[in-house]
Amino acid sequence: MKCKFELKYGKFKECTKCSIELPISKFGIANSKKDQLRGDCKDCRKTTSKQWYESNKESRLMSVKKWRENNKNKVYENVKKWQEDNPDKVSEYQKKYYYNNLDKMAKKRFRRRKEAVPSWLTEEHKKEIKIIYDTCRSISLLEDKKFHVDHIIPIKGKNVSGLHVPWNLQIISATENLIKSNKS
Repeated sequence: MKCKFELKYGKFKECTKCSIELPISKFGIANSKKDQLRGDCKDCRKTTSKQWYESNKESRLMSVKKWRENNKNKVYENVKKWQEDNPDKVSEYQKKYYYNNLDKMAKKRFRRRKEAVPSWLTEEHKKEIKIIYDTCRSISLLEDKKFHVDHIIPIKGKNVSGLHVPWNLQIISATENLIKSNKS
């Protein structure tokens, strides 16, 4: 269906900003106008909007921040819905974040493991843990294959959380551990 302007004036219009005659497809819609098209072309509008944003960046960011603070539930719901609708993108982002922040992730794992060590753990228990980790390293070198020390009951499980104690540790292949992926 042709717009009113095309039917009345043809397929071209002159931009009020750059004064270039352009196809009407290069103009945005403005229902309030007689011809239902904006006076400025899309390129000029884009440039103007970009300039306005750059000159009002701080106030715009403050306005967005204020809106987000006043609408936390709405923001949370929108983010949650987007994550549910886009699991592949979420997974890709998480993987990218993990590999770009390996040092941060290692610290997080260390902190989580440290928090899972009970205060009643004896020095003998701590030595057993060290032996398990040393054994894992030795097996990895001997077998020329990666092995991991795995928590039988995950330290941070969905339903239950285990402790970092000798009887909750096992040595398994890296492949098996990565497939397991904290599903308990």
